Amino acid sequence: MKIAFILPGNGRSGGVRCTVTSANLLIQKGHKVRIFYKKQGLRKRIKEYLTIENRQNSDWLPEFNGQTIPFSHIHNCSFQKGELIVGVGMWSSAQISTLSDSNPKLQYIHGLTPWAPDLMKTVIDTPISKIFVSTNDARYFEENNSQYLLGVVPNGIDLNNYFTEKNVEKNGWGLIYYDHNEAKDPKTIEAVIKQLTVKYNLPVNCFGTSKRPSILNSKQYTRYPSIDTCRKLYSQSEIWFLLSKSEGFPAPPLEAMACGCCVISTKCGGIRDIINNGKNGYLVEVGNVNQIIEKFDYLLSNKDICTQIQRRALETVKEFSWEKHIIKLEELLLKAI
Repeated sequence: MKIAFILPGNGRSGGVRCTVTSANLLIQKGHKVRIFYKKQGLRKRIKEYLTIENRQNSDWLPEFNGQTIPFSHIHNCSFQKGELIVGVGMWSSAQISTLSDSNPKLQYIHGLTPWAPDLMKTVIDTPISKIFVSTNDARYFEENNSQYLLGVVPNGIDLNNYFTEKNVEKNGWGLIYYDHNEAKDPKTIEAVIKQLTVKYNLPVNCFGTSKRPSILNSKQYTRYPSIDTCRKLYSQSEIWFLLSKSEGFPAPPLEAMACGCCVISTKCGGIRDIINNGKNGYLVEVGNVNQIIEKFDYLLSNKDICTQIQRRALETVKEFSWEKHIIKLEELLLKAI
């Protein structure tokens, strides 16, 4: 196959990372793959370059083993005859719907966008084949327009990168901090951080791509960490949080579970494909800070239960391999063509 993935941008996002991983695996299987990505404005690129400390960790695209092509407008992209055009995410999926019908197309939905209902409706209503990363998102589509649904392909996890490090004391907690994405619910994240840092004198192991928040000190927050650093921070944490309003198929909970964490997550998107509430982690209501803190208190007071959750979580992550992912993805890409 000849495949062109269309990304809304480059950077450190999960969508970019998963696309790069999938594209590399497709190349290994003999397919010809390219990645097109929307260029950021010059001012934004300069600003980010000047404010990022760990620049080598700020973008997943350099890990792609094929050709990457920036574009300012989708109609400026030059596609090869017969090349399957894959829009990754809502924005890109909407963009490819404006192209001519000379090439086969596929919308690869990495999460719903309830904050942009018009965009979501445009994509859902477009008569183009669709793949979803979570059953929750696919279920929403089935309720509205199931004719073009090809299937669900969960993302995988590399257990060579994520595992519990030896000789690391596990007694803290952590989460990924965001201040620029409403879907990640920064208000709830900050409220939980404030309450836990006041209530408990425990190590805090947070990281993210945003600037360090004032409520955390330099020892408690790492910006643009390497994979090795992420693994260490997970391994030091007894409990890990995902507090988003909306997600596709989030990787951090799987990474944390692989590193021996007990995950407390809000009920959003694909996390419900991962966590069986009370069995291998806990699910709480979106934005309910009191419920989040209560669940944290409960786990601290019941170490045996926390240990059982962590043990079951380690078994769960084995179900989500990149090998399974690429077999299913390749099958559906061929079906789309």
